[in-house]
Amino acid sequence: MRLKNTPPHANKQWRLSLPAAWLVWSIVIAAILTRGVLWPHRNNCFPTHYRPAGLNWLAGIDLYQVTADTCRYSPLIHALLVPFSIAPDLLGSALWRVTEIACFVAALAWWLRAVCPAKLNATERAWILVLAIPLAIGSLNNAQSNVFVIASLLTGIAAVGEGRWNLAAAAIAFASLFKIYPAALGLLLTALYPRKFGARFFIAVAIGMALPFALQHPDYVAHQYARWFANIAADDRSQWDFSEAYRDVWLLIRLAHLPFGRAIYETIQIAAGCGIAIICLAMRSGGKQSRDFLNQVLGLSVCWMTLFGPATESSTYILLSPTLAWLLVVSWSGELPHWTRVPLTLSAVLFVGTVIAVATPYGRKLLALGTQPVAGLLILLVLVASGLPSAVSWRQKRAVVAAVSSVHG
Repeated sequence: MRLKNTPPHANKQWRLSLPAAWLVWSIVIAAILTRGVLWPHRNNCFPTHYRPAGLNWLAGIDLYQVTADTCRYSPLIHALLVPFSIAPDLLGSALWRVTEIACFVAALAWWLRAVCPAKLNATERAWILVLAIPLAIGSLNNAQSNVFVIASLLTGIAAVGEGRWNLAAAAIAFASLFKIYPAALGLLLTALYPRKFGARFFIAVAIGMALPFALQHPDYVAHQYARWFANIAADDRSQWDFSEAYRDVWLLIRLAHLPFGRAIYETIQIAAGCGIAIICLAMRSGGKQSRDFLNQVLGLSVCWMTLFGPATESSTYILLSPTLAWLLVVSWSGELPHWTRVPLTLSAVLFVGTVIAVATPYGRKLLALGTQPVAGLLILLVLVASGLPSAVSWRQKRAVVAAVSSVHG
């Protein structure tokens, strides 16, 4: 990457072409698929979670038998698992991996083209692609459904960038029917674009919730919706052992022995969401450029989902992979203040160190120390700090307009 105001020849060692970046991705994908074929039942969520879920739907069996299992997904997702589930085990698993990888890579490429700043050169875009790998590789390797979630969110934000509102609403609604909490981005975009996005999003969610009634017996589907909501309400890991608990801010509060109960923490969750919404609304009112703005909206949303959301596992941090890659590149290229390089680089080190540690017997011990939420907070710090100037500028403009109006009045 060439630093801002630096001669093109000054940083030749950082040059990377887009074909080279895609070659790196091809090698990673080939390695993941090869490992999946050679050791199909190792580090693979499909045979233990997704295949039984699809078969249960097909057989009309209760989908939500185990609290905190894969059954946090809506009935529609169970129905969509059926084509993979009815295939032979190895074939279904391979098709699942290929489909989710293809969706993620296609969404990443579209987001890079439609949402990342147009002024980024080819080398900077190539580095974004490569830097997105470390946080994504764990979920890709384990065939986690979070790959579909981030692919849907990237598709949604890219569609907003190109004004394709129906597709944007459908993509984010689809992500919301996987895990519910991605609806945070849908609600934020509804506040930002109420006429263009809001109604479309709620209609897409309604259609997604209605479709299962056309695919199974209506009484069975209605009962499964009731079980789904009950299963989510009963899934409480707030006092689980640190090695198994959710990887969010609540884990850090427990580790620090802060005198906060769950009621106070839930207030913090709501306040964090409201604060992010206010910053985004202020940025848009302050005339923030659309591409940078949409990336900040995506970044702030996934920060809330991972740090303050209701169900953050270690694999959930794939949601931050595109945002961290983008921020690292724009920070080191000089588009952000130099101080941002420190928290962003530290965040990347913490995430990469955790990814490496998880592959060893000491992984859970490191996860129990809260390295992932700390790394996420560092990203949130940079996003908020870069968004606040626009928010302050908007408030100053409002104050000037009010003062002028009072004078003329």
